Amino acid sequence: MVFIRRVFTSTRPMPAPWKRCVRVCKRSIGSPATTDAANQPITQASDPMSGNLYGYIHCFDPSPAAEAHNRAVLQSLPVTGAQITRALFSVLPNSRGHCYYGHMVHFATYPKGSYIFDDSWLAEYEALLECLFWDNSEVVHTYCGERRTWNSSKTHGLEQPTALKITNRKVFPSYHDLEPVADSDVPEPGNS
Repeated sequence: MVFIRRVFTSTRPMPAPWKRCVRVCKRSIGSPATTDAANQPITQASDPMSGNLYGYIHCFDPSPAAEAHNRAVLQSLPVTGAQITRALFSVLPNSRGHCYYGHMVHFATYPKGSYIFDDSWLAEYEALLECLFWDNSEVVHTYCGERRTWNSSKTHGLEQPTALKITNRKVFPSYHDLEPVADSDVPEPGNS
């Protein structure tokens, strides 16, 4: 436990290019919501059903500097008190067995009472994306079945890792309405 506490409360100075991005990211993430989208107070009522959100952020740049930039931004996230927190994310390094092209940040969360993409969650997530050095991102919401993707101006050809703006957003409708894929080569039970 002491080791973990030391890692999260490290006072090591960050390299200069990351300092501005970390300040912007901290301002954008803000504090936890106390009201819902209809401006009603969020209560602690039990909610047996909710949806998971899971996804990834991919950076095609395989350089150690690119990965270090993104780790520094993630390390700057709050430990508690926001929807987007430090513990939510994990980084797969650039390696043949894990992430062959660049590195990938992956995450999953199970927010209470989450039936659709919450506007405040999306605002925090997009603020985080605009602090990272990344190429594309995708998030799926399991309850509503919606999938969202984001693209940046791309990492290819940039000399220094830097925060990249969102250049494209797409929303894909619920997968719940999709018909099952029928495989004609597989025999159906009882028809052999």
